[in-house]
Formats: sequence, structure tokens, C-alpha cells
Amino acid sequence: MGSDPGRHERIRSNPPRHARPGHWKLTETPVVVEVGIPRTIADITPGWLTEVLRDGGFLTSDQVESVRFDPIGEGMGFVGDVARLYIEYSGGSDEAPPTLVAKIAVSNDEVRKFANRAGLYAAEIGFYTELGQNLGVRIPRFYYGATADGYFIILLEDLSHL
Repeated sequence: MGSDPGRHERIRSNPPRHARPGHWKLTETPVVVEVGIPRTIADITPGWLTEVLRDGGFLTSDQVESVRFDPIGEGMGFVGDVARLYIEYSGGSDEAPPTLVAKIAVSNDEVRKFANRAGLYAAEIGFYTELGQNLGVRIPRFYYGATADGYFIILLEDLSHL
């Protein structure tokens, strides 16, 4: 991650279909991209979500018009806050998910520092990008994950319809 406080690891296992030169490298390891990390669920904006979905190759022509959220298990997460995101796209996009599950680092500084020291946030991203697809069981699709400066976010497929 380096010492630059504006830089963070944005993890994705494959480059998007529309990768820009110099933005992605074809490697078998995670890539580093400059995108800010929301510190609360309420900080997830339509512009931010449009950018990460486009960078991941999940959104090409439309953009996120609005995003609202409902907490999941409010107050129950030890190291993270979780919410279901309800997303509306310009043009009524069929290519991107109408809902996602977002998990971010807990707001309590001491707990967040512990989770970082223990490697919990990086391990969760690693589970989805490196281990999960080899388990032989259905897990949520990974859309985005990042960690920097003690903060963390992961966007996953919403499986509440199952």
C-alpha cells in the first residue's frame, strides 16, 4: 500500500472488459487503483458507486442515479457495518445489480485498529478473491473490495432473494 495516505488497494481478481491503458495490469495478483474508500455506509454516493462498478466492468453505458440503504443486523457486527444498497440506474440498466450488500469498517477506532492489526479486513477480501471460488459451494459474487488507512469496504451480491 505504501505511505501515500490517498492510495489504497482495490482488489479485483480479473481486469474489466474495458480496462484503460495504465489503469489495470493483467496479473494473477490483485491490482492497485486510486479510488477513495467511503468511511460510512451513508458515504456511498451514486458517483462513487458508478466509478467502482465501471472500473470492475459491471456497468458500461448507464450510471448510478440514486442509492439508498437499509442496515442489516444493525449493531450486531463486531468489526464492520453491513447494509443492503438499493440502486437505480439511468436508462434502467439491466447489466448491473439492482441491490448489493456493502460492508465497511466499524466506526469505533479501537475495534477498527484491532481488526486491521489482526488482518481481518484483508482476509475477508482475500476470501472472496482467492479462496471462495475454489470451495465448491455458492458464495456471493464479489463486486469490489478495498482497504486503506485502517478503513475497508466490500461490495457483494445480495442473496436475500434465495
